[in-house]
Amino acid sequence: MTNFEIQHCTEEDIPRVFELVSLSFGHDHEYMDAIFPHHDTPAGRKAGSERLLKSFHEDQHGVFLKLVETKSEKIVAAAKWNIYNGGPVPQQPELDGDYWQTEDDKEFAKGMFKEFFTARQRLIEETEAHLAEWELGEHW
Repeated sequence: MTNFEIQHCTEEDIPRVFELVSLSFGHDHEYMDAIFPHHDTPAGRKAGSERLLKSFHEDQHGVFLKLVETKSEKIVAAAKWNIYNGGPVPQQPELDGDYWQTEDDKEFAKGMFKEFFTARQRLIEETEAHLAEWELGEHW
């Protein structure tokens, strides 16, 4: 029988967590491809990991968890939960950086990002900041 354990992520786990993000979404979601260009390549994984690491350090509401197969100690699933506990509603995030090949690609990604987060922001405000998000499936 395989045993699993839920643990908090460490900084060192973030590249594997982003790998799971990339594997989970693949190229089935235009949002993922637009926001994290070339996420399935070594350069794209590095850039995505750096961006996720920034969130790991800066998002005061983010809780990063991992599911570890205890025998191998391999991370087989991960989740980032944004837990607001009814506190002040955070401002809607903005997408920026130099990850896109063209300005049109960047503007397209920013538009998708804004549209996604506008609905999310509305939910956060309607629930008085009681919202958690971002589960990932297993890839092991």
